[in-house]
Amino acid sequence: MLGRIAEASAVARLLRDTVSGRGGALFVVGEPGLGRTTLLRRILTLDDTVRSVYLAGAAAESGLRYAGLHQVLQAYRCDLPRLPAPQRDLLGHLLATGQQRPGDTGLAVGAAVLGLLGAAAARRPLLLAIDDAHLLDTPSREALLFVARRIAEEPIVLLLTAEHRGSAAGADLRPVVTGVPELRLGPLDPVDARTLLQRSAPHPLRRFVADRLLAVAEGNPLALTELPTVLTPGQCSGHLPLDDPLAPGERLRDTHLPTLARLSDTTRAALLVPAAAGDVPSGDLQRALELLGHAPDALLPAEEEGVVELRRGRLVFADRRLRLVAYHDAATSRRRAVHHVLAQVLRGPDAGRHLAAAHICPSPDVARAVEAAARAAEETDPDAGSELYERAAGLADDHDETARLLYLAAVCRQRAGAFEHVQMLLGKAMALARAPGLRRELAVLQARRPGAGGHPRTAHRVLRDAAGRLTGEPDRAARLLLEAVDSAVHAADSRAALGSAWQAYRLTRLCGGDLAEAAAVHLAQVLALRGERGQARELLLGQTAGEAARALVSRAEVLGWLEEYEAACVLLDRVLGDQPPPLGGAEGGVNPSQRAAALGCRAWIRLWTGDWHGARAGRTVACARVLGDLVQEEFEAERSVSAAALLPHEFDEPYPGVGVGFAYRGGQDVHQDVGHIGDHIGTAHRDHPLCLPGASPATPADHLRG
Repeated sequence: MLGRIAEASAVARLLRDTVSGRGGALFVVGEPGLGRTTLLRRILTLDDTVRSVYLAGAAAESGLRYAGLHQVLQAYRCDLPRLPAPQRDLLGHLLATGQQRPGDTGLAVGAAVLGLLGAAAARRPLLLAIDDAHLLDTPSREALLFVARRIAEEPIVLLLTAEHRGSAAGADLRPVVTGVPELRLGPLDPVDARTLLQRSAPHPLRRFVADRLLAVAEGNPLALTELPTVLTPGQCSGHLPLDDPLAPGERLRDTHLPTLARLSDTTRAALLVPAAAGDVPSGDLQRALELLGHAPDALLPAEEEGVVELRRGRLVFADRRLRLVAYHDAATSRRRAVHHVLAQVLRGPDAGRHLAAAHICPSPDVARAVEAAARAAEETDPDAGSELYERAAGLADDHDETARLLYLAAVCRQRAGAFEHVQMLLGKAMALARAPGLRRELAVLQARRPGAGGHPRTAHRVLRDAAGRLTGEPDRAARLLLEAVDSAVHAADSRAALGSAWQAYRLTRLCGGDLAEAAAVHLAQVLALRGERGQARELLLGQTAGEAARALVSRAEVLGWLEEYEAACVLLDRVLGDQPPPLGGAEGGVNPSQRAAALGCRAWIRLWTGDWHGARAGRTVACARVLGDLVQEEFEAERSVSAAALLPHEFDEPYPGVGVGFAYRGGQDVHQDVGHIGDHIGTAHRDHPLCLPGASPATPADHLRG
């Protein structure tokens, strides 16, 4: 049993108290599937010095008076002769007939049961575990609660479990009513939940598939064990889509069906609408109910039973697993009809999702409509865009069209950072694609994926070859070549990096613009790292810098490597301006991430020139701009950390201060990079005497020269 250490410890303390003649009762309460029965059976094995008895309530006997108490009397019938005659006769009649004698009160029955358990405990401490106490008949439950409130001075431990229900039906089991302490079970922690899921899966699970199951299970042990059992090998590996909502396993379905059985057929039919809709505004849900012919208050009984509840203007299931059962318990034709209506009522990605769910056969028109919804969603929510592209691919009737849509889905997943999902989508698309141009695009995206081919040299080759085939698109070819340069730098292949950089520079030199500026900076960067500093200096100083802030910062950084500090600071001043804008604003097209990168770059240049206090001040301002939630755009230019692999190998231990220069990678790392520059500066200031104020500082060139 995973987890539940705190819960088992609480019961273990009660069991230890029985040694000194004391006892107690505990009501273990939790939602269906949280492991009440598993915990109870585990507790029965904790102490072999006590006499343990396990009983369980049954829905079939909930209406039979004293049916639950009959189980208790059967378990301890050998101790009946030790009771006083009045109590022995009362319980004997109850055991024989299952009926209460005329004149016997509930108090008399409770006292007789307490006497019976006390007589049994006189020989050996007792542990009486009663599972699903909410299914016991009312007289039996009242008698057992009477006993539970009176065993503090007896070596008896009474454990009862019950389903936690948010409706009024569960109010009579609250501690304020029962007078018995309650132990509320919660979900498993994330680590235990993932472990249980992996153990329960019949086939190895891809991480993104496991994440989807974990999100639905929410730490519920029964859901974690049942949800993966219905998946096919293709679904476990991610090659086939998962159902939405997920299909529940048989045990999960059987656990939740009694809750739905309490509702009328009309209410259950209306419940399919929120089950299919998911998380949508209640107004849209109400319109869908009206279009399907349901009464405005059709879901009111479900709300009274605690099946659904209103949260922030949305009607949602109180238990997400109940939604799965309510959806898949309905006929397929009814589910498609509901999806069709929801596609009319909703807008945006939600409409596209339901439109795809309403059709099961390939349809080019529907695929185009779902693709349009994906295009509208991909900028703000790449994950939603990718999901819609995948759904559109399932509706396409042509292999190349399916591969194209899977390619677009992979682009969205890559933008969202779901690289494992990207690999799976690209594999499916490559198996279907036949058009050479499409296969080339897929190969390029595969090369761009982190870790593609096992080595960045492979990515460099794929990107360079793809650029060579783009004879009529020089700008796009140049961009691929610049990506190839970065891959070669990561692979520490300076010759390949130089060749691609020169090729990109020649393609863009006559056109000018930001792309030409980026090509020039990349070429100068590679030249500097190869030791050809004169050519790099001539390339950067002999051309007029552009106006784009990103290119200016990149150029300034390389100039800093070349010890052209004054020229670098001039460029950075152009980015930052004489008066920096207030926090939260930007001037002249300079976004906060670019301004933060410029501040950080100027900080490490000041460090190299011995201006320790200026470096500290620049770092502080840069951190303030990042930590103020101002960075909204990615600073995508590859920075000098990519070039660190090309530094001379003579240095077994890098110079402490060099980390400052390599801290500006841009992109998703700009937040932490600017924050870490203080660590780099602090390391250099503390550990290397050449960086102390007043000392002659070493320069980046000293490190490059070795």
